[in-house]
Amino acid sequence: MEKSLIEWILEQNNKSSKGRLGELTGNKSLKDFPDNSKTREEAKRLEGQKLLKVDWYDEKSVMKKISYRAEDLETFYRMAGQTPPWRVLEEYKKQLQALLPTLKKEWIRQYCEEELVGQLEKGNIPKNLQKEHFMDCLRGLDALEEPGYKRLFSIRYLSDSKEFEKELQRVIVTIARNYCPDVTEGMEDSAVLSQIYLEEYSQELWIKGSLRLKLERREQDCGGFVYGVALNSQTLKNAEILPDQKITKVITVENKANFESMKYEEGTLIVFTHGFLAPGEREFLRKLVKALPEGTRYYHTGDLDLGGVRIFHDIRTKVMPELEPLQMDADTFRHYKKLGFGEKIEKQEYWEKLRKVAEPRLQGLIDEILKERWVIEQESFLAAGAHR
Repeated sequence: MEKSLIEWILEQNNKSSKGRLGELTGNKSLKDFPDNSKTREEAKRLEGQKLLKVDWYDEKSVMKKISYRAEDLETFYRMAGQTPPWRVLEEYKKQLQALLPTLKKEWIRQYCEEELVGQLEKGNIPKNLQKEHFMDCLRGLDALEEPGYKRLFSIRYLSDSKEFEKELQRVIVTIARNYCPDVTEGMEDSAVLSQIYLEEYSQELWIKGSLRLKLERREQDCGGFVYGVALNSQTLKNAEILPDQKITKVITVENKANFESMKYEEGTLIVFTHGFLAPGEREFLRKLVKALPEGTRYYHTGDLDLGGVRIFHDIRTKVMPELEPLQMDADTFRHYKKLGFGEKIEKQEYWEKLRKVAEPRLQGLIDEILKERWVIEQESFLAAGAHR
């Protein structure tokens, strides 16, 4: 369908940021526009209404140039049945001005100010603002103070249990990767969602060891579960870590199979991290570190690859400052590589990312991995029958 002359004028106006912001003044002219019998009739009509001035050839048979006043653009939008873009921009700005003072989470506020308000001030309407329920989603995320199920969140704030997954999850994950300080590069989407308190299933922290807790005024010794026990999100939130613990060593383990294989040992607490820790797990372990006696040793064992290095760094910098590597050194790497375990990685991007990870306690391992361009998963220790 051919565009009308007014639609053509508005399309040209919308290409300019000043045009979208309503900042154009004075007379404007166009030389590039459709010239046919329909648009010529339209031009004559607009000319008669004093809304257009046309330079004609051959007794109004061909249009050479059309001119109009910038102040008449709002009339053109009304005639085309469109809302002027500066009115749309103003409405979005009002919505954000109402939202910003209510926000408690700095990363959401920073995103809104830098990305949304920033784009609006340039005359651009961010695609995210045009998504249904996007602002409701931001309000909901800001209100979350503890882990909750993703679909219950969707029902509560978006009216449908699957709308978040279908329409907004990918967008929110991208925003969190760019703005949430708890999100570490390399996290999978599920781990990113955990950092902002959205869980697919109930959060569980598996432990193995004689950790003494107080729950509902009852003291519990987890040491009775010699094969391990899971602490769910409610336990992590409400459990009191008792004083005078007999734990002198803590080992965090990246992979479940390795956790399962490690035997109960008096004085040692083994923790399965499943990769990056969720906020509730992180806070629980911080309390544990404070409760344990001075001189307690902290270790982490994980994959000998980029992900393993990142997870070690995340735990050390956010939870256990005294963390030391366990079976995460150059000698261990060379040993299992010699046995034939692991694989070669060809992607240069992978090696550039590893080179940028600043983790001094793993530098020997990092250098060896970079030299060999080889990675080894922690489960290889089990396959070789050498896990200790």
